[in-house]
Amino acid sequence: MKAVILAAGRGSRIKPLSDNIPKSLLKINGKSILQTNIETIKSCGIHDIVIVKGYKAKLINFPGIRYYVNENYKDTEQLVSFFCTKNEMDKPLVLLFGDVLFRKSVLSGLIKKRGNIVLAVDTRWKEIYKNKRGYDWNRIRGQDLLWGKNSQINKIGNCLNIKSYETHAFEAFAEWVGLAKFSKKGAKLCADIYNNLLELGDSFTFQGEITLACAKTVHFFQELIVRNHTVSYFDIKNPDEWKEINTLKDLRIARAWLNK
Repeated sequence: MKAVILAAGRGSRIKPLSDNIPKSLLKINGKSILQTNIETIKSCGIHDIVIVKGYKAKLINFPGIRYYVNENYKDTEQLVSFFCTKNEMDKPLVLLFGDVLFRKSVLSGLIKKRGNIVLAVDTRWKEIYKNKRGYDWNRIRGQDLLWGKNSQINKIGNCLNIKSYETHAFEAFAEWVGLAKFSKKGAKLCADIYNNLLELGDSFTFQGEITLACAKTVHFFQELIVRNHTVSYFDIKNPDEWKEINTLKDLRIARAWLNK
């Protein structure tokens, strides 16, 4: 099995810290986010690691790691970065993000979960966003949520374009934590579908409005569901097992979290 880490973006929400280095190289307790993740990945027995870089690409340089560069990182999103590695999709792999920290138990549990395409999710996600007044809907809005019935995902995305997003978001059973596993069959399926989308060109958009260049990975997962492919999930069962770093506040929380 191999690991693919997406680290092409700049991290504009954490400026000015990302003015001179990629967000994934920000240090927390003496180690960069990427270094911490590389160590966690290796502790799970995965040593074939690929990083997709873009912004300040020359600064990301770890020994023993293979690299792809998304030269168009300024004008593209996660999906283009992911499929920079489509030639790697001949074996099982895990997908991770360069700005998401996670405990070893999250990745090891995901690897063990059976399925061709499996997402690591947090079914206790609402606890993260609860505050004294109820729920922080400004933070919830735009998160990668999942809806479904009987342990089956039938929608993944966010509520940015839904007028009654508070009600709709609350019906979501989980939040995707940014890790996914693909069997050899699942990886090949994704590469084949992406090639098909490239052939369709400008005639195709996700959900009728999002181009390939602007698509995130969740848009692609939703396309798999639309095409009747099964997207399974692994429940991490603990919202304190992962931390996404988007803002200065997130960085402060992550520092304390790593000290636990």
